[in-house]
Amino acid sequence: MNVSFEVILFPILLFLSGFFSSSEAAILSISEARVRNLVESKVPGSKSLKKLKDAEDNTIITILIGNNLVNVAASAIATSLAIKIFGSKGVGIATGVVVLLLLIFGEVVPKFFATKNSERVALAVSRYLYVIKLILTPITYCFSLLSHGIFKVSNFEEESAISEEELKEWINIGKEEGAIEDVEKDIIDKAFKFADFMAKDVMTPKERIVSVDVSSPIEKVLKCIIESGHSRIPLYENNINNIVGVIHAKDLLPYLYAKKDISLKDIMRKPYYVSERRKASEILTYLRGG
Repeated sequence: MNVSFEVILFPILLFLSGFFSSSEAAILSISEARVRNLVESKVPGSKSLKKLKDAEDNTIITILIGNNLVNVAASAIATSLAIKIFGSKGVGIATGVVVLLLLIFGEVVPKFFATKNSERVALAVSRYLYVIKLILTPITYCFSLLSHGIFKVSNFEEESAISEEELKEWINIGKEEGAIEDVEKDIIDKAFKFADFMAKDVMTPKERIVSVDVSSPIEKVLKCIIESGHSRIPLYENNINNIVGVIHAKDLLPYLYAKKDISLKDIMRKPYYVSERRKASEILTYLRGG
């Protein structure tokens, strides 16, 4: 290979190494929520970025394949060039120089810059990286199958992208840096606490429950609703420990001026029973759906 061609090709390969390294750092650093916002705002390059982010595993495999190919090629070119210039001693020289240059310009500097400017870099590289990903799809697919196969055989459990402890730490950092207000942090903290609550932690003590005997007239239930301010009243039969239904205030409206007596059993709704050890968040989800 011509020396002049190798001299031109080596910096190009070094640039491509930096391109892949910065792409990896930027795509891993930018959040999916931010990518969705960029797409909604129709920012140029955001659609390609979303496609890469949606298939993040394959994207990273593409980057690693590209980076390794470029680094191997750069090493081969540098070795060939060094041998032609310095003779057999050039191998050692080439090894030292290539390692140093790839470390600085192919890894450290690009990744540092991309981490600090993840959005700008991710948008800038997304279109080019997406094209490379399409070209390398057959190779990427094979490596993806291989890695997933090894993962399954090894019986490793997939870790969540971020743990609750890590998220809480990021929230604390956000508050310290002024990105999150005190009120916002208080709301988030309460949301975390609520997620850990069980039914027994939010239950109303029996002596404070506002309830009515199921045999009572509608007038008594209405009075109870007005005085308590509750829109739903539990109905019991014989004693408070035997809840047989729940009456909603809106269900009584059609019968306010009824000429005949209406039994609460005919219009009450079935009570929803839950274990005291069931999570409050699960109960809330069910009630919202119902």
